[in-house]
Amino acid sequence: MTRVSEKEIEDNIAYINFLQTKDLIIVPSLNRPKDDEEAIIQISKHFPEYSAKNRIDKLDM
Repeated sequence: MTRVSEKEIEDNIAYINFLQTKDLIIVPSLNRPKDDEEAIIQISKHFPEYSAKNRIDKLDM
């Protein structure tokens, strides 16, 4: 089992602050490509109707 540090948790929790409208989901981009992409993947899994229409986007923070 891999332990996650408190710093990693604090850094990754910012991704839950996404904006969902009826047409689009905007996810914060923290300029960490690996983490940014993982956030998009996870949100896409939970909102497949947005993902299927390519309606999930990142916004630089």
